Amino acid sequence: MSNPLTILGEDEQYFFDTVLRFANDEIAPHVPAMDAESRFRPELIQRFFELGLMGVSISEQYGGQDGSFFMSVLAVQALSRVDASAGVIVLMSRILSSITPCSAGARTSRNNAYCRRWRPVGSAPTP
Repeated sequence: MSNPLTILGEDEQYFFDTVLRFANDEIAPHVPAMDAESRFRPELIQRFFELGLMGVSISEQYGGQDGSFFMSVLAVQALSRVDASAGVIVLMSRILSSITPCSAGARTSRNNAYCRRWRPVGSAPTP
């Protein structure tokens, strides 16, 4: 029998704590300045990619972490405890990477040339 969603498993708790520690250490010091400037620091987004947060639930086949959808929810929750916009950025990456003709189309359309070249938004760092 699985635990209710209010009780995290050991791996889930470790993941949540790790993301929260990252948010407290690397995002929190910049929150007042980011709020004052109405601007999110691009180097933090790069860190999201480096840590795999932008592709937590994307298949390894496409450069993601191959985690569960729930793991991406945990990442968004941990980041949002420190800065809501950080959570929204990771959430939008998850949403945008799941809305494609290749992921939603018929098996034959997923095998066409476009879909073979397609990479999810969160799977690789952007320049």
